[in-house]
Amino acid sequence: YSTVRCIKNTEAAVTGLPTIVIEDTVRHLTSVSNTPSAWIIYDGGKEITECGWQYGVSTTDLTSRVIPNSSDKCPIGFGSNLGSLQPNTTYYLRAYAVNENGTAYTDFVTFTTPIMMNQPCPDAPTVTDYDGNVYNTVLIGNQCWTKEDMKTTHYVTGSEIVDYNSSPRRRPFYYCTPSDSSKLYNYSTVTNGYYANTVADTIQGICPNGWHVPTFSEIQELINTLGGLSQAERKLKTEYGWTSSGTNESGFGAYPAGVYYSYNSLFVNEQYNLLSSEYPQNLRIEGSSMRYMGGSQQYGSVRCVKGQGRTTL
Repeated sequence: YSTVRCIKNTEAAVTGLPTIVIEDTVRHLTSVSNTPSAWIIYDGGKEITECGWQYGVSTTDLTSRVIPNSSDKCPIGFGSNLGSLQPNTTYYLRAYAVNENGTAYTDFVTFTTPIMMNQPCPDAPTVTDYDGNVYNTVLIGNQCWTKEDMKTTHYVTGSEIVDYNSSPRRRPFYYCTPSDSSKLYNYSTVTNGYYANTVADTIQGICPNGWHVPTFSEIQELINTLGGLSQAERKLKTEYGWTSSGTNESGFGAYPAGVYYSYNSLFVNEQYNLLSSEYPQNLRIEGSSMRYMGGSQQYGSVRCVKGQGRTTL
C-alpha cells in the first residue's frame, strides 16, 4: 500500500511537456551536502531523453548539471550533487526535463548555504610566529582567524617586543595564563605604535607574515556573522573557564584570559578583551555579556586575521 497524490490538469498536459516537482528537502542543502532530488510525475506522453538541474546566485547566470544515464533516458526520480558551493550564499535552483516536444522547467526555489564555522582555514590550517609558536586557524564566515591568543615575544623581524611608545615605559605584555604562555598586550605594543588610519587599513603588528591585527570593522564583521552581540557571545566563548560557559560553536575559543589595567596594576579575571588595530576600540566579554568599548590603558588578547597587513617595523 502506498500514498496517492492527484494533480490538476495543467498546461504541460496540453502541450505535451513533462511535469516535475522538487522535494522540499532542498532547503536543507549546504556547501558540502548539496544533492537535491526531483520527481517526474508526468512525461508529457513522450519519452524523457534528458533531465537535470540549473542553479546559480541569480536566475540569469545559471550552471547546468545533466543527470548522466547510460540509456539516454532520465529516471522518474533523480538527484545530483551540485559540486562546490559557497558558504553563506543564497542560490536559485530549478529542475528540468526534456522530451521531443520541448523542455519543461520547475519554478525556481531558493536555498541559503549555512555559514562555515569551526573548521580550519583550507589554505592555512596553522601559522607559526617568530618564536616558533604554532597556532591553529579557524574559518568563520569569510574570515580566517588564529584559533589561539598570540604568545609571541618578538616581531617578525626578530626584534624583541618592547613598549617604546610610552613614557614612563610600560610593560609590553602581561602573562595571563602561564600554563600556555598566552599574553595580554598593550595597544602600542600590538601595532608598534601605529594605528589604522582608515576602516580598510590593516597593520601587521605582532602577527606573522601574511597576517594582520584585526581592524575594528573586522571584529564587527565577525560578530555580525555570528548573529550580533547577543547571539555571538556564547558562540565565541569556550565551554570551560567561564562561570557562564559558552558553546564555542564558532570554534573561536575565547578563553577568559582577563584584562590588565596598567594605570593601577589591576588584573581582572573572567573577562576577554580582544584588541583591534583601531585605537582604542576593542571587544569585551564580561561574564555573560559582550560589548564594544574603548580603553587605552587596558591590556588585552590579540588574534590575527589572514591577509598581509601594513608593516610598521
